Amino acid sequence: MNDLSGFWAALPRPIVGLSPMDGITDVAARAMACRHGDPSLTITEFVSVEGLTHGAVTLLTDLLYEPDHRPIVAQLYGVDPDAFRECATIATALGFDGIDINMGCPASTVANRGAGAALIKTPELARHLIRAARQGVVDWANGGDLHRLVRHAKVRREAVRRAQALGDRARRVIPVSVKTRVGFDTIEPERWMSELAEESPAAITLHGRTLKQLYSGRADWDAIGRARERLRGSDIVVLGNGDLADRSEAIERARAYGLDGALIGRATVGNPWALSGQSVTVVERLRGALEHADAFETLLPDKPFFAVRKHLHGYCRGFDGAPELRRQLMFATSAAHCRELIEPILVPLAA
Repeated sequence: MNDLSGFWAALPRPIVGLSPMDGITDVAARAMACRHGDPSLTITEFVSVEGLTHGAVTLLTDLLYEPDHRPIVAQLYGVDPDAFRECATIATALGFDGIDINMGCPASTVANRGAGAALIKTPELARHLIRAARQGVVDWANGGDLHRLVRHAKVRREAVRRAQALGDRARRVIPVSVKTRVGFDTIEPERWMSELAEESPAAITLHGRTLKQLYSGRADWDAIGRARERLRGSDIVVLGNGDLADRSEAIERARAYGLDGALIGRATVGNPWALSGQSVTVVERLRGALEHADAFETLLPDKPFFAVRKHLHGYCRGFDGAPELRRQLMFATSAAHCRELIEPILVPLAA
């Protein structure tokens, strides 16, 4: 491995990690994943570099993590190289183990301004963003001062406050990786991987759909395998992503296509055990829902409670009365309210 690989080089193979998902993989979800799934790594929700550099200090909430979440990677997205450089500095100062650039989000609000999966169509800009992020890492690792490197006062104050708690432990070079798709409107992994390989990112995760497909149809793992072949002989870690149900399927796909590992996404919603491959009972799932609600309130006290409901919905399956409980939980306003709804079902089942 090259000296830009960082923690990626030390991860046991096959790597099985938690895939970043907007509105899903907040600090509470990552906490549940680490407690019950033992992933190889976790990655934050993506953070807009333009938003953060223009003063959206609330975006720093998406960059919260717990000490036992390591290795923890900050995912960034956008199109402005200067903003990428600044935000990479912030992420490095905040003690992240790596930075991942989102080049795979298909949402129109992201892609229509050239970010996310739209970068597949602008490879020169995509490569420029990788270089800019690396420079931001070096700016901080070489002793940079956040008072000089971070432009917006509110963001700077909060970044300085959090960085001071880490001290010089965060003065290190961390790797930059990419998460993307196998194409924009057609499947073209060979061309796209050739473009990205010019910058030698530490790792590339391939979702097996094009931007045009969004999340429809089935992920094309043969295309992911072709991307692996194009990168063979490089030091780039290659991961697959898409339609994975659990750890065993992730390992099976990784081995079948010669990958270093895979990331599991939607299957973990309401089921962090998917990362470990553990089969759990209804009782354990309902207890998990209560634990997740408590973690959300504790770790994200200022965030509206409705943001955790999608997770709670996922835990409540496979028993009589589950549809009605899911309906009720969609109106839950607190962890205590969740307990009032779940315990009347949980207690008899656990007896």
